[in-house]
Amino acid sequence: MLNDDKIGIEQDKENFASGMDEGKLLSQIQSWEKESDDLYTVLKEVWKKNLDYYNGIQTGVEQIHGKRSKSVENRIWMATETMIPIATSNLPDIVVKPGAEDELSQMDAHDLQDVLAYHFERLGIQEKSERFLRDLIVKRYGVFKMAWGFDDDVDVKVVDPKRIRIPRFGKCVYDLAFLIEELEVSYGQAVEQFEKVKADELFAEGKKESETKVRTKTRVIQEVWTNDFVAWRSGNIILKQLKNPYFSEDTSKNFFTVARKPYVIKSLFETEESLIGSTDYVQQHISIQDNLNTRKRQIEDISNKVANPPLLVDSDVMSEEEANNISNEPGLILYGKDAAKGDKIRFEQPGQIPNYLFQDLESSRSEFDNIWGIHSTTRGERQGKETLGGRQLLRE
Repeated sequence: MLNDDKIGIEQDKENFASGMDEGKLLSQIQSWEKESDDLYTVLKEVWKKNLDYYNGIQTGVEQIHGKRSKSVENRIWMATETMIPIATSNLPDIVVKPGAEDELSQMDAHDLQDVLAYHFERLGIQEKSERFLRDLIVKRYGVFKMAWGFDDDVDVKVVDPKRIRIPRFGKCVYDLAFLIEELEVSYGQAVEQFEKVKADELFAEGKKESETKVRTKTRVIQEVWTNDFVAWRSGNIILKQLKNPYFSEDTSKNFFTVARKPYVIKSLFETEESLIGSTDYVQQHISIQDNLNTRKRQIEDISNKVANPPLLVDSDVMSEEEANNISNEPGLILYGKDAAKGDKIRFEQPGQIPNYLFQDLESSRSEFDNIWGIHSTTRGERQGKETLGGRQLLRE
């Protein structure tokens, strides 16, 4: 019985690898989509909060009204945009080693290294790496997608992590049972890729659009990958399905050494059997960022109260009507009986801001920098007496 079950499972895998009935394929994709909901639901909450804090919508600032301080010291944005140039300004050099010691092999290796360096620059890898790293920090993981055109020209695209659905378990892209990417296609693109009949069906009225949709005259479809297979689906329509186009039994036509999904996904702080880390830089610093904002607002609110101390005026100096016309403008002249005498008119002694507020603010800044690993020298700030070592770090 066990052997029969095993044979049946292997047959299902083989059928799926070589193409399935559209009804079974649709059912399988829907099952995968449901499986990804557990991880995707958690990540949606993380993305919303992280993006808010990156954009400065922090510590309930949108709910503050009136004259109360709305101060935000956005160190999350500062640390992110400090880290990205450091990590991408000097990307690793491409090195090609010759397969033999003869002169011809060395020349071939040198030529190949030049070609790869040219494509590295042509594809704008440095600029794309900046976007990839920003996604990795703010959205918990970054996604690259490799693609090849009909002329075998290579391309690398940065994919928004919010458009990717994967299962919770799987330590690398190859190990993932599936990967679903949301795409937006125009009518012309749909005709070119799926033929006119499918394009007309896709653009029929009444299609439910995804919350990630950004272009108005497009339809959202799903591109579904396993290592051996790819399909395109919209709702209950299978637009197209085929074997992995980047891998063939003819090794001269392959783009990979083994059949695999054409994606690179990187995350940090992985603690489980999952490709996606269990936390990220932003989540670890939200509580400290909240403390910074709270202290800044307290200091500003108290400063506004004590910076303009009340003016005490004796009734012998002027009438109440005249006193009501007094403002706090610079160069104010106060005229009245005995106004020049210090005992008839004076400003109340202003209060003091508690020193512990400033101490806690500086402590939180230091703690934030220590956990993130971004300090004053890293940011290019000059503090205290300059040293030779500090000057060298700033120059670098």
